[in-house]
Amino acid sequence: MKKIAIIGAGGINSWTIKFLDELLKKLDIGETMITIYDNDIVEDKNILNQNQNFTPEDLMEQKAESLAKRYNTFFKNVFITEENVSDLGHFDEIILGVDNNKTRKIIYEYCHKENIYLLDLKAQGTQIGFCVLDHSKTFDYYVEKYFSSEEVMGRKGSCQLKHDVENNHIEMGNYIIACFGINSCYLKQLRKEKLSTLEWRFAYWGVRMRKKRIFNKKCPHCNSFNIEEIDTFNTCEDTPVFHYNCRKCKKQFNVYVEHYTKVE
Repeated sequence: MKKIAIIGAGGINSWTIKFLDELLKKLDIGETMITIYDNDIVEDKNILNQNQNFTPEDLMEQKAESLAKRYNTFFKNVFITEENVSDLGHFDEIILGVDNNKTRKIIYEYCHKENIYLLDLKAQGTQIGFCVLDHSKTFDYYVEKYFSSEEVMGRKGSCQLKHDVENNHIEMGNYIIACFGINSCYLKQLRKEKLSTLEWRFAYWGVRMRKKRIFNKKCPHCNSFNIEEIDTFNTCEDTPVFHYNCRKCKKQFNVYVEHYTKVE
């Protein structure tokens, strides 16, 4: 029996479980055991413009339990922490969709150590991406790339930017990456096929801003323009934060963009 853990039941994984249920039925995979982990409840903001896979009837219910009833899975109303991460040891595959980098790091480290398949789905406004854990890389690679900044580790994000929510402008990047993650990345896993890339990100806004950002920024440590953007998934409320690495002095730094123009 294939055992799958869905970590997080919010903006991304509330849709992930829907697409996963459809895919497994379509392919007639056979007996599977799916367990959803989350300890949040469904609030009004979660059903705004159908940005999460919940209905008004789900309000004030536990997210994991609500989805488990609908898709006939198991659930646990808990968050994953260092104290209980070992509970994931009996799963064959883990699909991650959380807005907390501390939790993300705990699960990356555990899956890397235990050689468990991990698909991490990310979304923030119109920014989407995925990472399939590569066990041939060291865990230090992921620490340096995603978890090296104390500021980033202490911040909790959301699939929807605060500014967009306040202006009733709900992006559906979470829905898109959930669909793509299951019907492309995870489908490859089921077929035992290799992905062309294990890490991917995309932003469907700000093309002009992106060009300006890359060519006009310099390292605050050594003033070199020889920099590379390594992460765009961290935000502080409604302010996008772009994470850079300096190729010259090897130091990392953040650039905050308070206003950006969407490109239609």
